[in-house]
Amino acid sequence: MLSLREVLDSKAPGEEGHGLDRVDAVRALQESVVAPVERAVREAADRLVRDFALPATMTFAQADEVRARTESALATLYLLSPTAGVRPDRWTPRLLLQALETYVRSALQTSLTALSRALGQLPTLDRALADVTAKCQNLVALEIVLGAAKPPDHPLLPSLSASSSASATAAATKHHNFIQPLLAHLETGSLASYFWRTMAGGLASRVQDIVARPGVVARTLKANRANVGDAIRQAVIRGCQPPSALAGPKSRGRAAEANWDREIAVMVGSVVNNLGGR
Repeated sequence: MLSLREVLDSKAPGEEGHGLDRVDAVRALQESVVAPVERAVREAADRLVRDFALPATMTFAQADEVRARTESALATLYLLSPTAGVRPDRWTPRLLLQALETYVRSALQTSLTALSRALGQLPTLDRALADVTAKCQNLVALEIVLGAAKPPDHPLLPSLSASSSASATAAATKHHNFIQPLLAHLETGSLASYFWRTMAGGLASRVQDIVARPGVVARTLKANRANVGDAIRQAVIRGCQPPSALAGPKSRGRAAEANWDREIAVMVGSVVNNLGGR
């Protein structure tokens, strides 16, 4: 599939694909075979990324199976990402980044909706925070998988030897693993930090809306601000821990060394600091 794309993308005069797009048989091949197969492969890979989850009850064997399927999907989206007309040092795996960003934003939106609703119905807060914690743990697990997986050599990108020294260096280091381009795209240092900080930004306005409507809901939330703040703090701490099935020595070491005080502060502050006076 990639070899055929390489030929068809080489459209400049003198290149092997020049003029092929005007051949009926080639156009028919693209429309009836190549495009549908590529679309099916991409959709299958997108679905595997979208369904990624590593619950706390998962065994090591099950986690290895999920990791293997996910790495296969990541490599597929990496290789299928368009390369035509892009300099090697400027190229990014667009399809891969789209799938991963969709996953992250879906986790954020679901969590923000659940937590916002629970703040108006405090008996449901523990359950909502447990769900939010699980979403963040999945992101932590995804970051571990992305960080450990090395992208395959892309046959459609010009070889490093054909690039300038600076371009070669950039291309060689830019995609050392799958997590680097995603963190650069999201402009963050970790997915857990991005998750909590982004959610805090959206949560503040939801709390302000609750407080702006005087009544039993606002009074109950204000009266329980200390308990709510502590529950959120514990949720952030738990959510930033890697799932046990992926918590090897390196992961446990990084988790122990990580400092999530800022994420705790912005999350707790997004609620408590917007409750006003008692």
